Amino acid sequence: MTGGRLESAPRYATDITADDAWAVYEFVMPRLDALLSTHDAGSEQHRIAEALAEALATLVLRLDTEILRPTRKPHPIRPATLSPPVWTEEQLRAAEERRRDVIHQSWDDLCALVRPWQGSEGYDEVRWRMVDFRDAARETYYDRTCAELAIALRAERP
Repeated sequence: MTGGRLESAPRYATDITADDAWAVYEFVMPRLDALLSTHDAGSEQHRIAEALAEALATLVLRLDTEILRPTRKPHPIRPATLSPPVWTEEQLRAAEERRRDVIHQSWDDLCALVRPWQGSEGYDEVRWRMVDFRDAARETYYDRTCAELAIALRAERP
């Protein structure tokens, strides 16, 4: 029932590839096409299939764009030309964090969309699962914060 291998399971949003997103598309779209071709336009089944196809395409294209987008880098300023906007390191870091957050949320939304087919032939139960963190640094931060909170709570107890 699963098409994936254990080592292909994404742990973080940074592990997700455009191929992962397109694999979901290639799994779901034939099912939606079958509904669209067997139900009259205007019927509830046709409308539902159209809505799911639109959501599927939007999520996959957003993931494809964000994953494949080149990472922004500071540009050297040349005195003889117009100065392009110069990104500070902090702005670059914030932009990258936003990009990873978009990937994380879009992937989780895509996994929620495909979840009703779990257990179906071709459903990749290893790969198509939500991830808890956008990257290892966020997981480390979470673990550290939880540990600090646990220490603080223990210290408050009489």
